Amino acid sequence: MQKNIKFIYALLAITVFASGLVFVIQNKMDKNDKEINIQNTGIIDNKFKNGNQPNSDFKIAHFKDKTAYIKEKDGKNYAILVINGKEKIVKEADIYTGDPDNSSEYSESFDGVNFSPNGNYLIIGSSAYEWDGEIIYDINKGKIVLTASGNTKDFTPDEKYYYNCEFSGEFGNTGNIYATPDFNVVYDIYKHDDNENYDYIDCEYNDIKKVVTFILSKEGDYDSEGNKLPNKKKVIEYSLIDNKARTIK
Repeated sequence: MQKNIKFIYALLAITVFASGLVFVIQNKMDKNDKEINIQNTGIIDNKFKNGNQPNSDFKIAHFKDKTAYIKEKDGKNYAILVINGKEKIVKEADIYTGDPDNSSEYSESFDGVNFSPNGNYLIIGSSAYEWDGEIIYDINKGKIVLTASGNTKDFTPDEKYYYNCEFSGEFGNTGNIYATPDFNVVYDIYKHDDNENYDYIDCEYNDIKKVVTFILSKEGDYDSEGNKLPNKKKVIEYSLIDNKARTIK
């Protein structure tokens, strides 16, 4: 009799454990299904989870409790921010087809999303007719604070500054440093000296020196007799410590 009672208790314990295990597995499946349904992206690649991404070439990005992704539907694309399971469309536009004659005036294609180093800003990669750049969305303020073009563009690791530079031919070149959170221009390279006389520009940031370096160059002109003059190059460093620009060479 005592053996039968022990057997019954053991059977009940196994039944309870099995029920709990089924509940945990089902709950996890429901949670995963909910996550995928909310994001409408299908399979989430684990390498995009937990942390800042190196650039904006991804259709989905994660930072702690935040997720952002691009969704395309019915000729429109949407940049969507998800915080604690709650979705918000932060930017939408008609998809740019690549043909200006068959695209609406304000069409643009969202190429990817990314978060700033500390996760306070959502970066939306965007392209349109003769334009390529980034849209910066302030997550805390809930609004777009900057639209910036550039061959090179990025936040400093401490997220105190954003810089961009671009060679765009007939549309003019760009070389700016912005201070967050208001994105005021603290330095515009083309408002100083004769920098507008250079054809090309590139820039880079050195976090050890806290310096943004602008490299200007110009292919050699021709003199009155048709002889090609030497190429010109100018390097300017802007210190984020003392907020001063120095011409290096």
